[in-house]
Amino acid sequence: MLQFKTGLKRKLKRKFKTHFKKLEAVLALFERTLPHVKLSKWYENASVHGARASLRQHSQNKKIGIEVPYKEAGDKSKLSLFSEIKKKRAFSEYEREYLNSAASVTAAVIKEFNGESGEEESADIPFASANELSDKIVSTFLYKQTGLKNRQLLDEVLEFLKSLALRSYETHPISYGVLIHTSDEDAPTTKSAKFPADIVGEKRFQSLTDGYQTALNLGANGEIRELVVLRSKEMPGKHYRPTWLDPLAETALKRNALGIALSRTGAILVVWKGNLILTYRSGGWLLWNHNENFAIIRDTIQTITGPQSQAVSKLAAKLYRCALDISFQRSGGLFVILTNANENLLKIISSREKLMGKGRSKGDKAIGKWIQNRGVIGLDREILTDLAALDGAVVVDRSGKILTYGAVLNTPKKGLSKIHGSRSRAAHSASNYGISIKISSDGDIEVKRKRTQILSTST
Repeated sequence: MLQFKTGLKRKLKRKFKTHFKKLEAVLALFERTLPHVKLSKWYENASVHGARASLRQHSQNKKIGIEVPYKEAGDKSKLSLFSEIKKKRAFSEYEREYLNSAASVTAAVIKEFNGESGEEESADIPFASANELSDKIVSTFLYKQTGLKNRQLLDEVLEFLKSLALRSYETHPISYGVLIHTSDEDAPTTKSAKFPADIVGEKRFQSLTDGYQTALNLGANGEIRELVVLRSKEMPGKHYRPTWLDPLAETALKRNALGIALSRTGAILVVWKGNLILTYRSGGWLLWNHNENFAIIRDTIQTITGPQSQAVSKLAAKLYRCALDISFQRSGGLFVILTNANENLLKIISSREKLMGKGRSKGDKAIGKWIQNRGVIGLDREILTDLAALDGAVVVDRSGKILTYGAVLNTPKKGLSKIHGSRSRAAHSASNYGISIKISSDGDIEVKRKRTQILSTST
């Protein structure tokens, strides 16, 4: 809940009157797209630097000060709203740039409230809804981060893909892929059709590309150039993205373009320099910090394996990448890494559920025999992802050896009444014996150790 220093809320209500509720919605956007952050109280101070988000001194890059000017037209004094946003780990470059974009868009909106003309971000950002402002922050961030020539094009592409997502449904899913070049080199010499303005309403363009095998190639200003066949020579261990996004991500990287895909499940995924950096689903944007997510999983596994080793890093990276794959399949999944397999395995499953247990069918045992000596590291990512997406859990020991898959976990009859969903209850209970990595059907990745949440990708 948004908080203000004593007396400031009353002052802002008097100053902004009917716009105050809108102001609260705008200020709340600083927390909306970043997981694991906490916003402090807003207070008032003399405006010094203008709209910005800057690292605080001596905070080990874990705390950022936010300054948003809010001077009314005709005021002689220059005043700003200040707050601090912090997290337990250092902010990434992307997170800092995103917060700077949020500060500049917020300042422009406040100028609209005051009837002033905008400056840096211009006055073309009237307040419509918090969701639309979130879209504006995202497009501003991408514009600054990628060096694209046309920010309005980003707004229009995102709006177009969101409109397609609304028309997509289970029996007729729509997927789409777009590449936007960062320069206008090799642009057509003749006047070309612009995307999406010149194709809106043409139904054939809803099915012209699928984002998996083909994408629409656009110039820096949205000129429709060609359809591109997407190909991938995946470089294992180098980038973070779902496997199905490999062709789009690799093609965008090769062409120095921004890649944007609409998936069959209605999610919008943005790739830059080979990595998934932003996603839109369930009505909100999420900025991904893959290095932090990987480090949290690696460090948590290290608590049960001893000093960090290359094997721990490989295990953590493989599990996190598989979690990403499952996250965008919308199937859900569960991994459990046991602290002591000999002592704890039969505490969470019955003996019949073991890899070669008596409760296993002949088919299960055939697959079990094939995977028992391969472990997490030895299995292809796609296979491990499919195993984890089955009902039940994939249980491994701390070296990554697979002990069972598709297993129904034992859960206590008491103490879990406040936790909804069988997978959530299983993950919570199993974390008492090691580490659980649960991927929900809506895509959130959650890590627990000793029934304490260590990581969640939801905001």
